[in-house]
Amino acid sequence: MLDAHDVMTERAKQFDNRNLGAITKHSRKIYIPTLESIATRVADHVITVSEKDAKLMEQLNGIHRNKITVIPNGADPVDQTELTPRESVRDELGLGPDTVGLVFHGNYETGTHNLEAAERIIDVIAPQFSDRTDVQFFIIGKGTPETDLENVTTLGFVDDLYSTLNAMDLAVVPLTSGTATKLKMFDYMSVGLPIVSTEKGTEGIELEHNKHVLCSDTDTEQFVSSIERLLEDDALRDRLRRNARRLIKEKYNWDTIGGRLNDVYENLIDR
Repeated sequence: MLDAHDVMTERAKQFDNRNLGAITKHSRKIYIPTLESIATRVADHVITVSEKDAKLMEQLNGIHRNKITVIPNGADPVDQTELTPRESVRDELGLGPDTVGLVFHGNYETGTHNLEAAERIIDVIAPQFSDRTDVQFFIIGKGTPETDLENVTTLGFVDDLYSTLNAMDLAVVPLTSGTATKLKMFDYMSVGLPIVSTEKGTEGIELEHNKHVLCSDTDTEQFVSSIERLLEDDALRDRLRRNARRLIKEKYNWDTIGGRLNDVYENLIDR
């Protein structure tokens, strides 16, 4: 079995890890596709996390589609009663009751897609809200970029991610690159955060615009406009929140996903 959480050939093309030397950067674009090609041909069956990845596997590695099964990533719906109380976390973060917390999280030390998105928040998105004292952006994760902006707080790594996310009001995902499905989306959905995201952020997940997420173009003006729309529309925020959590419970929870994966294994063994 090859359980592919990403199409590494595509990832090697797209990602530029700033921590790697020039020789390593060049060589990985050769040996990673070679290893993946060998693995897909040797394996009896391949698991991918999205239909897009399945098609890429088929095209890039020359394997038949019937050798691939899509088993998505997911999350478990978070029980807010088991988290640190929302008010306590907001007090620690200096978030007043009338301040809206907007969050983006990821690892900024590997690859560039999360780092580019965080820098986009700092450089072009957050400055559009500099005159609003009721809006505060939070960037979470290892290697967060530094900033002097008053309306952006960089927290670095946090021990209790879900309690921190639960203390927020909106999630913003201005990704313009990256492969596979974005696990951060499932994190936001599981705690019931309304999300503004580019189409890149929603890739491989069955999210409908205006139902589960507010999907925006990569254009900064449109993305900012989408955030402003959510800030002003409580009913829309509630609808996105409810529908996203329902989608996790019905389709993207680990019990359902695990059952599907178990069926794949049993069918292969029977054959």
